[in-house]
Amino acid sequence: MEPGKAPASPPRISLWPLALLGTLLFAWSSSKGNQRREPVHPQDSTSSKDDDTRSQPALIANVVPSKPNTESADGGKKRTPLWEKLAVLVALGLLIVNIFQMRATQDAANTATSTYKLTFRSRLVISGMSPEGLDHGRLHISFHVPNYGPTPAKNLRFYRFESIDRWDQTKRMPYGPQVTIYPQMLLPNDTNGMGMTGDRITSENEIKGLISHDLVATFSILIVYEDEIGITHHAEYCEQSTWLQSAWNQPCWWLVQND
Repeated sequence: MEPGKAPASPPRISLWPLALLGTLLFAWSSSKGNQRREPVHPQDSTSSKDDDTRSQPALIANVVPSKPNTESADGGKKRTPLWEKLAVLVALGLLIVNIFQMRATQDAANTATSTYKLTFRSRLVISGMSPEGLDHGRLHISFHVPNYGPTPAKNLRFYRFESIDRWDQTKRMPYGPQVTIYPQMLLPNDTNGMGMTGDRITSENEIKGLISHDLVATFSILIVYEDEIGITHHAEYCEQSTWLQSAWNQPCWWLVQND
């Protein structure tokens, strides 16, 4: 399968075994119905029936209809011909084979689609995040975004959040608005060195807390992007650091999105 070309659509279900089965069942039921009809005897003429009806209306009303004769002339019950039984069995067998073949073909198509989505797609990773101090009072970091996939990553959207808290009070926060100063496409095997500045001014007390290691700064980046066939993926990384003077850093303790 060539990159950039969507997998084939699932096969259509064949309904001809169902049609064959329905035709055979209809023919079999029609033949059974014809065999159960009561025969007409020559002595039961129309004129005699009309005379009996005019002369004895009360007697005819009380007559109970006799049950149809379902037995053959030799005293045994009418049997279904062997060819009808075989035809029904053949139709059922064809229907079962067709169902299993349809399922196998659908499973193969699903496997091919999954393989395409996993193999021929862009794959971004945020790596090498490092604190760079303060930029006009705001936290500033540097990082890299390589594309390890064989196809370009398109429609990139960058988001961030940052905070300064005590060690036991760090938590994940919602991302702010999209940061629009970054590229919208990354080619395969392309590694871009980037930097990002926080959105809030760091106070004097926060700076002192970072220097003394009583406080920790959290900085998180999320990249939302699309592959060649329009599927959306995420690349995320979060770093915690004391940031200033003998800085110490580690990944955030919660899970991040990378799909």
